[in-house]
Amino acid sequence: MTMTSTSFEFTMQIAGGRAMLAAVRDLASHVATYAGGKSVAATVADEVVAAAEAAIAATRDDGSPIDFRFSRTPDCLDVFITCPHVPTLAATHLSRGPGLSVDWRPDGASLVCHIRQAMA
Repeated sequence: MTMTSTSFEFTMQIAGGRAMLAAVRDLASHVATYAGGKSVAATVADEVVAAAEAAIAATRDDGSPIDFRFSRTPDCLDVFITCPHVPTLAATHLSRGPGLSVDWRPDGASLVCHIRQAMA
């Protein structure tokens, strides 16, 4: 698969610990910038880190793996963050502003955060 700034997908997994949050923020910012969203890179990175922090806190920082999937289509940049489903992390839908939404949903034994940023 050829990656371009308007068509790509990749995944990564981290141990659910706070030590990796700075790296997650940097990666999310770079991905958003590469995807053509330099003006929204900081906002996307903030949302990715907020979701990762919520997942880590909900699992009591026990090192449970957290999966990240970054996907760019012509219309948007999607980030999916998957962690073990724990009752302390409520599944909610939040609209964060023009073109940005954050949606938490249960998926079997996991909870998935879907962050979507519309891209021009």
